[in-house]
Amino acid sequence: MQLAEPGPRGRPPLDDGLLRQLALAYLATASSGPGLVRRLARQFDRPEPTIKDWIAAARERGFLSAAVPGRRGAAPGPRLADDGPGSGGRPQGAGKAHGPGK
Repeated sequence: MQLAEPGPRGRPPLDDGLLRQLALAYLATASSGPGLVRRLARQFDRPEPTIKDWIAAARERGFLSAAVPGRRGAAPGPRLADDGPGSGGRPQGAGKAHGPGK
């Protein structure tokens, strides 16, 4: 009888695609005021401590700018800013008026 090879232990590594999605959602909703982590937890269907860990990982991997002690919010990190000319790491159409005359 041959024993199965043990699998990797602990949490699987966070995918860059997930951190990119989180960073874009963070940037899109950060201006809505307090409760950002709660809103993201609902959006991603994960507990708030998990979202805080993901935000920290997004900052570490360059999807969000570094935190400023005592201040809320972030800017796109260098990995989001590299998405394309003029994108600034924002989702398509973010921050722009939509429709005629807006």
